[in-house]
Amino acid sequence: MPKSTVRSLLIVIVVVLACGTLGAVFGQRIAGDTQQSDNAIRENLKDFAQIYSLVEQNYAEPVSADKSIYDGAIPGMLRVLDPHSNFFDPKAYSQLRDDQRGKYYGVGMSVGPR
Repeated sequence: MPKSTVRSLLIVIVVVLACGTLGAVFGQRIAGDTQQSDNAIRENLKDFAQIYSLVEQNYAEPVSADKSIYDGAIPGMLRVLDPHSNFFDPKAYSQLRDDQRGKYYGVGMSVGPR
């Protein structure tokens, strides 16, 4: 076997082993971070459910889950994360799509002096 072929084969093997090792090390780290993030989300949702339950039990009037989530929790969360984000409930989104779907007529040209 020529030296260049052996050298190329050796380089390929070293690169593959290095990539495999790096993938294994960083893959475990990323998986661990994801699991911690999932646990934090579960804890926050548990807290949210407990608070909602307290409000539901102690509020003067009946509480609408749809209204409090669609009009309060989700828009509030998005406003805190990014002031330019909006949330549309299914009815508002349908209305927005209808408004955007307007009828346009003409051929798109304009006439002016040369």
